[in-house]
Amino acid sequence: MQKKIDVLILTDPIDDFWIPLMPEYSGKKFVSISRGNVNLDEIKIDEKKKKKKKKKEKDSDYEALLKEIKSCLDEKVSNVIVSKSLTESPARLIADENGMDIQMEKMMMMQNPDFEGSPRVLEINIEHALIKSMNKKLESSNDVISDLALLLFDQSKILEGKVPENLQEFNKRLTKVMQLAI
Repeated sequence: MQKKIDVLILTDPIDDFWIPLMPEYSGKKFVSISRGNVNLDEIKIDEKKKKKKKKKEKDSDYEALLKEIKSCLDEKVSNVIVSKSLTESPARLIADENGMDIQMEKMMMMQNPDFEGSPRVLEINIEHALIKSMNKKLESSNDVISDLALLLFDQSKILEGKVPENLQEFNKRLTKVMQLAI
């Protein structure tokens, strides 16, 4: 609702097959928000809203955090990038530009339960308070950053409808971070 753009929600696994056959409708191009690096900043907004917007964080201020998160997650993700589309969530998983969409992966998993898919890209929202705090903590406490990176990854998997790989470790990390917050 922040940019007031039309969104078509496609949840059927077959949607991944017909979208390439019909890439646009009435002059509107279909773009998957779950694949590749979609930049919603390119969508024009009212001049009044532009003036009210706060100072945007710079991507370059977060390069060290991106590298640290990538290092913590190792092979769980193919890359960690700054989001140009998230507004409220701190992070999410997306398919690589040429990777398999989540719906297609679900369909493949229905056919073959052993199918794991390819590592996804973790997209982080540098405007989110949690990510800003992580960036500030980077110099003083890498242990917390590691736990938070893994929690962000697991949280993003949960948003996709998947269960974290190791629920006991997820619970321990969550409890540890909650204790630090008190």
